[in-house]
Amino acid sequence: MLEKVIKNWDASFSVFVNKSKEIRSYNKNNVTKEIISYSWDGSNWIHADNDIIVRYYYEQYFPTNVSNLAADNAEMTVYPVPASENLHVSFNITSGQDFSIVIADMAGKAVYMDKVTGATAYSKTIPVDNIPSGTYLLRVHGTNGMNLTRKLSVVH
Repeated sequence: MLEKVIKNWDASFSVFVNKSKEIRSYNKNNVTKEIISYSWDGSNWIHADNDIIVRYYYEQYFPTNVSNLAADNAEMTVYPVPASENLHVSFNITSGQDFSIVIADMAGKAVYMDKVTGATAYSKTIPVDNIPSGTYLLRVHGTNGMNLTRKLSVVH
């Protein structure tokens, strides 16, 4: 059980006074079971109209099957790392599919994108002179479930 008391500063008396209290209880797996909030009425903790009680109910989930995922064991080659002028990207996949290639900065902003349809191989030299120096993620997503990710850096 965890109890958290929130207090406000009373400038007229130069003291902290109780405002509200929250009590959390946990189950045997240390997962939140219940949260109860109380208000301070000046002398006692009370459960006022704006206070809440939240009860969490959990059940065990046992999946009975897993959908088939495309197991395309593609190997991706990315060089040079760090790149200064050009970045060479290549990979082969066993099943032809549409895929997208995205280079994104660490905040998720795409700085390069390419789309390919119905291919089993990809090989391209990507100029990086217009990409600022920094660390990036190169992500390949295929329509048949292929996902490849490589970390790379650009240095000018």
